[in-house]
Amino acid sequence: MLQRNKPDFYDDPKKEAIVSTGLFEQWLETNRAALAPAIRWQKIAAETGQKLIQHNLAVGKDYMDFSVRQLQLLGEIKDLQKWVAEESKIAVEFSQRLAERIDDFFKFAKDTQEAVDAWAEHAAKTAATSPAAKPA
Repeated sequence: MLQRNKPDFYDDPKKEAIVSTGLFEQWLETNRAALAPAIRWQKIAAETGQKLIQHNLAVGKDYMDFSVRQLQLLGEIKDLQKWVAEESKIAVEFSQRLAERIDDFFKFAKDTQEAVDAWAEHAAKTAATSPAAKPA
């Protein structure tokens, strides 16, 4: 029968538990480090999706408000000149609101791009310094 040479610490259960715990902790830390970029990416994607949905709902609400005001105007004003003046006023307010929404969207897109750039830069640095990236 083949005898394997076991290190002395395997004869002592306390030492074996310490080594096993150390290996397990090392394994956990490796997994945490490996998954950290993916978890950060998911967080960026979730935040981006949430902000995008909120933005689209706000734009939809603006369109609904504009439509409701137009319909109210049709029912209230019978004089054509007054109706044109009020309609123009509503249209100007609506276009200003949409311009604000566009500015908000570009700010949101810029913030998202900066978050993705920071994530990619950090992930690249982490990958370059990981033990797996070093030649054996």
